[in-house]
Amino acid sequence: MAKDLTEAVKWYRKAAEQGYAPAQVNLGRMYEYGWGIAQDHVEAMKWFRKAAEQGNKEGRGSIGRMYHFGEGVPKNTPEAIRWWRMDADQGDWGSQLGVARLYFWGHGVKRDLVQAYFWYTLSIRNRIPYVDDGLTALAKSELKKAVKEMKPEQIAEAKRLVAAWTPTPAPVVKT
Repeated sequence: MAKDLTEAVKWYRKAAEQGYAPAQVNLGRMYEYGWGIAQDHVEAMKWFRKAAEQGNKEGRGSIGRMYHFGEGVPKNTPEAIRWWRMDADQGDWGSQLGVARLYFWGHGVKRDLVQAYFWYTLSIRNRIPYVDDGLTALAKSELKKAVKEMKPEQIAEAKRLVAAWTPTPAPVVKT
């Protein structure tokens, strides 16, 4: 059966307007990518925010992505990190990897190899074992590069942070 994206938008909208967070995220993605509806990043952000306000992690992650790429909002890497950290702090490997990469490469933030090591290590540890899309290999490769540039005391500090880390409860989000 062929996908009818316009029909999907109609049904996602009905559920999203009734406050169903997963539908709000899906409607936001439809707007973000222009699937079955005209692409509109501002409208996408509106729906992601509604989902995030209900504690939906995909909504929070999508807001982080929108800030990172400057879609629907001005590009703002510190704000992207703030949104991604909400999920990274809870143990979400994808958010942890995103934060690690920003610190490793210094994209929009001061380059920080201790933080990069910390987040790469957590991302690898928390990776979903049956998902193999190359991201674990990427994390391990970039972690090795970071270690080559780090001083022994930086590695010790990063390991201390990893050992002390525990997931935090989901935040209450006010957008």
